[in-house]
Amino acid sequence: MRREFSKNVKIAAWERSGGNCECCGQKIVGTPEFHHHTPCAVGGTNTLDNCQVLAKRCHRVRTEQIDVPAIAKSQRIFEKRIGARIKRRGFRGHRKFDGSIVWK
Repeated sequence: MRREFSKNVKIAAWERSGGNCECCGQKIVGTPEFHHHTPCAVGGTNTLDNCQVLAKRCHRVRTEQIDVPAIAKSQRIFEKRIGARIKRRGFRGHRKFDGSIVWK
């Protein structure tokens, strides 16, 4: 479950960044977004060390391309480890034009 940073952590991160995006270095115009460097779902915390100040565009790209796949992979590994993930075997054969099945 995703948790929010506290107000003090957000202020400290903003001061550390100097008002610039910590990804691209551009000056942030509008509302900054605070990003978990290591997602909470993978074991990240809500500390200043895990907080990044990002521009809206950088935050969207980082979340879609890096965080979402990493969280999905960690979830698959967890499910496999506890035995909740079922291996599914594909269809072992093929169909003929008349609809009958030929098993391999």
